[in-house]
Amino acid sequence: MTFEAIYKQAIEVLSKLAEENKVRSPDETICVICSRSGKIYSGVSRSDPTGHIPAERVALGSMVMSGETVIDTLVLINSTSRMAILPSKDSINYFFTVNAENINGKAVRPNQEIPFSQIGDVSLAAPAAGAAAPAAEAEPEKKAAPKNLLLDRVNSLMDGVDDDDDDDEEFLEELDKGKDKKKKKRFGLF
Repeated sequence: MTFEAIYKQAIEVLSKLAEENKVRSPDETICVICSRSGKIYSGVSRSDPTGHIPAERVALGSMVMSGETVIDTLVLINSTSRMAILPSKDSINYFFTVNAENINGKAVRPNQEIPFSQIGDVSLAAPAAGAAAPAAEAEPEKKAAPKNLLLDRVNSLMDGVDDDDDDDEEFLEELDKGKDKKKKKRFGLF
């Protein structure tokens, strides 16, 4: 997709924000991603209690929710200056971890296309790109790992709860013994 076409999409997102009277901060960015299939996804940077979420990650999140993970082109603009800027190295590295084929994606600017491989750490994409299995087959493994991690963590916590039952009973018995001693001392004179 050409810079002009994808930039126009970013300006449309900016116009919608203006129509909705959304307050813009000077560091707010808008990202528009064109997937390999030609579909367009957009995202606006935002802050939440966990920190700042870049527009490029928000746009990629929309893309992943639609079942796509391969980026063809991307434009990132500052919402106040409307200038095209480069995505951060961290965001590009994140793209590589989502799908190694994103190493072939590019950020577009008015007079140039910059391959993600020139911005990010290509070693993050290299192992999966050289693998014999297609990226679509490798994806379920990535999704299964967090489930296993969560399940392992829950099981670990539950094991700790089971082990503490004996300790709890001993502690309660000691408390009862301490109460009996205090009662005897206090009321022993009567």
